[in-house]
Amino acid sequence: MSIINFTPLSGAHNEDALCYLLEIDDYKIMLDCGWAEPFKEEAIAPLKNYCQHVDAVLLSHPDLLHLGALPYAVSKYGLDCKIYGTTPVYQMGQMFLYDAHQSRHSEEDFESFNLDDIDTAFSRGRFVDMKYQQIVELEGGITIQAHQAGHMIGGTVWKIKKDTEEIVYAVDYYHSKERHLNPSVLESLNRPTILITDSLNAQRKRQSKRNEVNQALVDNIRTTLREDGDVLIMSDTAGRVLELLQVLQYAWSREPGLAAYKLILFNNCCGSMLRFAKTLVEFMSKTLQSMLERDMVNPFDMPSVLPVQSMAEFNKIPGKKVVLASMDGLSSGFGRELFMRWAGEAKNLVVFTGRPPVGTLGRDLVDNKCDRVLTLDHRRRVPLQGAELEAYNEEQRLQEEMDAEVARGEEVGDGGTGMMDVDGDDVTGDADTDDEGSGVGNAELLKHDIMAPQLTKASDKFFKQTKAFDMYPCVEEKRRYDAYGEVIRAEDFALETHGDGSKDPTAMDTGDAADDSAGDAALKKEVPTKCVTSKVTVEIRCKMYVIDFESRSDGESIARILQGVEPKAIILVHGTTDATHYLEDKCAETIERLQSVHSPKVGDTVNATSESNIYQVKLTDGLMSSLKFSRVHSLDIAWVNGVLAREETMSDGTVVPLQMPTLAEHAGRKEVVGHSAIFIGELRLADFKEILLQQTGIKAVFSGGNLYCGDTIAIKKTGHSFTLEGDVSDTFYAVRSLLYEQFAIV
Repeated sequence: MSIINFTPLSGAHNEDALCYLLEIDDYKIMLDCGWAEPFKEEAIAPLKNYCQHVDAVLLSHPDLLHLGALPYAVSKYGLDCKIYGTTPVYQMGQMFLYDAHQSRHSEEDFESFNLDDIDTAFSRGRFVDMKYQQIVELEGGITIQAHQAGHMIGGTVWKIKKDTEEIVYAVDYYHSKERHLNPSVLESLNRPTILITDSLNAQRKRQSKRNEVNQALVDNIRTTLREDGDVLIMSDTAGRVLELLQVLQYAWSREPGLAAYKLILFNNCCGSMLRFAKTLVEFMSKTLQSMLERDMVNPFDMPSVLPVQSMAEFNKIPGKKVVLASMDGLSSGFGRELFMRWAGEAKNLVVFTGRPPVGTLGRDLVDNKCDRVLTLDHRRRVPLQGAELEAYNEEQRLQEEMDAEVARGEEVGDGGTGMMDVDGDDVTGDADTDDEGSGVGNAELLKHDIMAPQLTKASDKFFKQTKAFDMYPCVEEKRRYDAYGEVIRAEDFALETHGDGSKDPTAMDTGDAADDSAGDAALKKEVPTKCVTSKVTVEIRCKMYVIDFESRSDGESIARILQGVEPKAIILVHGTTDATHYLEDKCAETIERLQSVHSPKVGDTVNATSESNIYQVKLTDGLMSSLKFSRVHSLDIAWVNGVLAREETMSDGTVVPLQMPTLAEHAGRKEVVGHSAIFIGELRLADFKEILLQQTGIKAVFSGGNLYCGDTIAIKKTGHSFTLEGDVSDTFYAVRSLLYEQFAIV
């Protein structure tokens, strides 16, 4: 048995980002590491005291709510351990973070994390990407396994196991199939020791059918476009937006009237995100997999979708548009800019596809849908001009001169312009001339001589000293490398111009610099900029439409799923206090096997050890040799009858307490009274039906909840008990024998 402690660091009794600490004996696992808009440092302050002691991080979803704090924790808090997640979480998680950084950086001096911090957090030496069902062994005999969770691509239900303890971490799961995702498999993870799950949707009523939601969205879009309006759909960067793209692409391909309007995917990383999506079909629904295998058509080859990564490029697109923008909290990004442009027109439509983060403008609009006037900060980054630009250039020139001076000083200090004798003394004095009569007293000339002439100086040393000379001078250029190889220099690909200023037609065309995406910003020469803020008054007159496109299980489904899982203990996180208490009471009423329900607050530690009475005893050699073990998974189990001794009598008659109690055979008794056989294991009748057919050839069918084998034998399951009925025959004994083999009998 293991001692298990659980501490919420964020996301308990509220809807904040998710981050929890799970301790199994001395091994510490961080479950998710989330941070969301508006990226306030006090929201993740509790992580500071734990990050340096964490042994592993498990990520369940690729969005900011589940991994947004990862770069900050690595760079600022010293988080230095392996990070585990599925391949889509690895790839799409970077897209979420890149987009968030670029959205904030384009409007303000965002210093919480930078692109290098993201790359460090997701470096191959640190991040371990996994496939579903894959088992990875951690230290201390702990194993982890990833299972499908639904909700987002790569979404994971984690199964953590040590010895007999099974811990399931399942948050933001969805039980129904979607266009691009299979449903969660949480219901198949039966009878864990501890289930850690969220209560976010515990009080949410049953959702409408997905086809009805999709059709309502398309109808609202169609109506707005016909009224000469624009549509802004607020979603995320690389998660739920994939399902939206599938729905809208299907509508655009089926309705010729919609094809006349532009369907735009607008964020800083949309091009890379779509490329990644094309390579991750194996993590998507069976429908999309069969489309790729049977029809040889990638489901994310979308001719109707136009990816746009800059406002300059967007402004050049004519006509009415349907725009899918990221950063649904409207704290930053292209969505905020378009909202300020379009909110004042009654003919336009703004669609929210879920609940934005708490404390953001988007969440305020969702919770308080009404016509009103808002005063917003219009933040933007503009290039320096005039005196500011001149001052910046002068500062850069002085800095470059200073760096060059320091570099020259380092070269002199390294002996690049002189020679050292064996005693380390500088070679001084007059130098002989070479064949061409050029002197070598000048350091620059000496540096570039192929063969330096012999220089001597007065010395009172007795032994002759061997001189060292500079030969074949070579300045080695330092090359920079990243995870993809040598860093590309933009100047190597710059367009050459003729005397008249025209471009060289033979040079590589890199496009208009104003239209380059944020992802290519690192390749361009840095332009000095500054951030400016102005107040903008926005009168909200546009139509607002909120649809439930989050794909999280509703309250009724959550109760049914948890009842089927039958955990021994439940820890509830991530939900309002009312929702948490509601689900706590619901679980206590409906789950028979449930022993305890915990709902800790942020900073509180719960002791979730399954057994409060754990003892260690030492078995004598005689008793150990008499045991008959049965194999159950990775464990050996036996029934033990013995006498427990806590004291030992010494040869002089003194009684001494034992350091560890000893269990020995019964003295003076050759045989011990037997016990009823105990069957250990879990068996589903549906599985036994397949086993019966494969090993004995006996066909079986279900009727009335019972399994009928052959013509005369029936197997009934009541709770965890099996009843075998039928005529005594060879078939009866064969079925009974095979049924016994499915259990360990002690």
